[in-house]
Amino acid sequence: MSINDGSAVLRTGLDTLARKYSDAEGLIHPSEIVDDLITVLEANESNGVAEEGEQRQYAAEEPKEPEFDEALWAECLRVCPANNPADHGLTLPYECGTIDGGIHVWLVDGNRVKIDYDPDYVEGGNGEEDDGLCPKDCIVIDACVNPSQWPAILLHEAVERRVMANEGWTYDRAHTLANKLEMTARRRAKILDSP
Repeated sequence: MSINDGSAVLRTGLDTLARKYSDAEGLIHPSEIVDDLITVLEANESNGVAEEGEQRQYAAEEPKEPEFDEALWAECLRVCPANNPADHGLTLPYECGTIDGGIHVWLVDGNRVKIDYDPDYVEGGNGEEDDGLCPKDCIVIDACVNPSQWPAILLHEAVERRVMANEGWTYDRAHTLANKLEMTARRRAKILDSP
């Protein structure tokens, strides 16, 4: 139903009530008019003038929440090394590769990040969330975390970054979705605790 149709329904209801009350004797209490208007509008809805659920049409509709992305999860599993590169003489930060159409994935010394940049840094971050931490096209993962955790952390950051950059979601909303999808990945891969 368009706004004009909604206006027509309301106008029809008001016209019906105006005719009813123009013939009435004495004063009419406003609550009687409101009650009768509701009855008329409900009758119009049940007669097909308005379809069920159309009242929500005028409110901002929530975009559909993205589903678990199997391809992105596969990329996260592919790009994360099985062992900490620092244990093999390589230095941090260490670039693992790219995912999601060119997003660079880096392992960083999380303790160094906490000391030099953000004492609240935990496990990972992305440039969409905090462009002071890394560029917008980057995701960083704390190399101090057990490597078995890295793919799930990476998925969290990739989902968060993607919906913030592409859908304009707020950090809080993106973080909630990322937590949900990260837990789905952890359950599938049986990555439930961090030794």
